[in-house]
Formats: sequence, C-alpha cells, structure tokens
Amino acid sequence: MRWLGSICLLLLLTSAWAIPARSATITVDQGGSGDYLSINDALGAAAAGDTIEILAGNYTETVVVDAAITVRSVGGSGVVTVTGPASNMDVLTVDADGVVLEGLTLTAGRTGLAVTSGVTTVGLTDIVLTETGSYQVSLPPALVAPLAPGLTLVPHASGRFDAVQVVTGTLSQSVTWPSLPSGFAYVINGSTITVKGASGPVLTIPSGTIIKNFFSRFEIASAT
Repeated sequence: MRWLGSICLLLLLTSAWAIPARSATITVDQGGSGDYLSINDALGAAAAGDTIEILAGNYTETVVVDAAITVRSVGGSGVVTVTGPASNMDVLTVDADGVVLEGLTLTAGRTGLAVTSGVTTVGLTDIVLTETGSYQVSLPPALVAPLAPGLTLVPHASGRFDAVQVVTGTLSQSVTWPSLPSGFAYVINGSTITVKGASGPVLTIPSGTIIKNFFSRFEIASAT
C-alpha cells in the first residue's frame, strides 16, 4: 500500500503544478485607498494577464506598458488623466502585444500615445489625446486602420502638431488608412513604410489626405 500512497502523492503534486496562475486585479489610487499610488508602481507589480484599475485623478508620470496587461480607468477618460512630466518623453508607450487600454486621457509630454514598431495587437477604448507636446499618437503602419478611428484626437490650441505619426513597419496585407479629422495629417518622420507581401498588398490613402514626409520613404514590392 505504500507504493499506492506514493503514486497518489505524485498525482496531487502534478495536478498542483498544472494549475495556471490566476490573473490579478491591481488598483491605483492617489488618495491611498488602492494597492498603489502610481500607475508605474502597479505595473512593476503586475504580470502578463493582470488588470490595473485606476481610480479618478491626474497622474503625472511617464508610463511604459511592456507586457500583455489591461490598464483601465474606473469611470472613463473623463475622470483619469495621465500627464507626461517631460517634453522629451512620450506619455504612454505600448511595447508589447496584447496590451489593452481603456478610459484614459493623455496629455503633455511628447507624443501622447506611442505604439512601438514591433507591436501587432493592441486594444484601445475611450482614449483621449489632448494638448500633447508633439503629435497626439504614433502607430505602426499595420495598426493605423484598426486603431486611429477609435481615438479621440483633440486639436492643439496652437494648431501645430495635429497628426498621426506612422513609424517604421511593414504592410503585408492590403489596407486603407482612414480619413483623419479636419486639420490633421499623417506624418512619416525618419521611417520606412514597406508595402510588401505574397498577395501583392495595396495601401490606399483617401483623396484629400495630407501626408507629411520627412526623411522617410515607402518601399513597395509584390514579393515577400
């Protein structure tokens, strides 16, 4: 019977190891009622699959989300603002696939929302970009069509820097970039947009759309 007990113990241990870790919900509140006072502290404690919920307030910090984490406000973009403290740093950077952002207003800093060129999947809901230090948003070319229409782009009071900046990346499938709000343009600054794939992809840009190209280029080919 001793060998039977050993087998049972082994099965129990194996089952325990097989149980996946549960996702955690971490709260942020400047008033002290949450788990952390800042978004960055919460991100430091979070792992992929976790959710960070932010209570009402104006959070002055530079945020980088580099794991598949959901960052959302409790109450929407009208009650949670992230203000970039440095004019040479983007307010919120997405540097991983699977990130979800919900209910945030991003302001000041440099670019309000920057999605890095290697990212292919991001979820954005109720994101407001207003009075950023530079362009409101920076996106890889393949994410312009799915993400840009859902953003609230507020024109600068100065009338300058109203744009969606497109960073280096490849379009392997045909896509149409959306028309932007009046006064906005696409900006390609020091980047290479490659339109290339086995299916012979086509990039369509609506008539009347303004594209500002600074030291950048389009590479177009039908082969992989």
